[in-house]
Amino acid sequence: MNNELIIKSFYKTSPPLEEIRFISNQCQWWMLSDEEYTSLFRASHVTLIAYQNNNAVGTARLISDGMVYGIL
Repeated sequence: MNNELIIKSFYKTSPPLEEIRFISNQCQWWMLSDEEYTSLFRASHVTLIAYQNNNAVGTARLISDGMVYGIL
């Protein structure tokens, strides 16, 4: 079994919603509608999803003014 961690980037676009729903469910986060998730991620500068053994295991978003400041 390969335990390599792979990070995929999604720039100003929504990552696969089924993966976001899986992570949200595993972390017991609130669940949003597809439209709310899509809007949320499109408003982010970049979204990262971490994969291990082809399974989504984590996510992060960078919110930025596009010039100087960024919050992860």
